[in-house]
Amino acid sequence: MQHTQNSAISPEEAAAGPTTISGPVLPRLQKRRSPEQAARIATRRHLLEFVQMLETRRAELGLSRSAIARQLGVTQPTISRLFSGHVQNIELKTMVRVAEVLDSDLKLVITPRPAVRSGA
Repeated sequence: MQHTQNSAISPEEAAAGPTTISGPVLPRLQKRRSPEQAARIATRRHLLEFVQMLETRRAELGLSRSAIARQLGVTQPTISRLFSGHVQNIELKTMVRVAEVLDSDLKLVITPRPAVRSGA
């Protein structure tokens, strides 16, 4: 297909791939959230990052979820809920035990939250 002046997008734009939402749109969407909503979203994001690290390490070691469950003395569905991020509350001692089974160290880091601007 040849490019003509009447084409909707140029070949350069087509080669650039899909358009992503960025710039001023994302901050406007974020401003609509209450501080409580933002905190819940951040907590969920951190949980999913943790779960992804667990899953990556599990795959590196070639361990099945069933094998991890056996080593921890819990059921396979319990481990599946953890590795899929479907947990409401996970105890620190459980996180440490999972890290040990995955031949890994667990690090906890506390970082200040960004200041919440009000009103603007």
